[in-house]
Amino acid sequence: TAGGPRVAVFSPSAGPGRTLRLASTTVVVDDVYALTGTTHLSRRGLSFDSSFACAVFDEVLDGGRPREVRQFRRQLVAERLGLPVSLVPNDPADLVAAIKKVVKRAGGRIAPFVLAAAELPVTDTDKDVWNRDGAKIPATFNLMEWFSLLAADVQSEVAAVLNPPAP
Repeated sequence: TAGGPRVAVFSPSAGPGRTLRLASTTVVVDDVYALTGTTHLSRRGLSFDSSFACAVFDEVLDGGRPREVRQFRRQLVAERLGLPVSLVPNDPADLVAAIKKVVKRAGGRIAPFVLAAAELPVTDTDKDVWNRDGAKIPATFNLMEWFSLLAADVQSEVAAVLNPPAP
């Protein structure tokens, strides 16, 4: 109640020891329209399921094509394939042709290997934040103190990852 109607504390659907899976869909149509979010591109996904997505278009043209949507598409493809943006074709049709060539060379897959899931330890802070069943309800709750403690714990975890002890 201290935070009023503008603050909500929630637990993700995964609990201690479980991985949280977040999925999103991104579609770019002719570098004119882009949609990205949790919406699935099906009749059900576009009309009945709960989802959150952002759709954008750009009226600023560069060479007859919307500039920002094209840059978004090129950056997205470059990051997913681990390439510099300069190697991603500027023209959407050229990109489709290039991807078809890569898939054909790789025997039907762009990445011929499966990425292993990261093995991350579950910390006490993680368990406190998840609080899946809501059983740990404090007698009093100071939102700012909770954020401060959480930020300090996250900061120490990040520092431990970035600066591991020497072997």
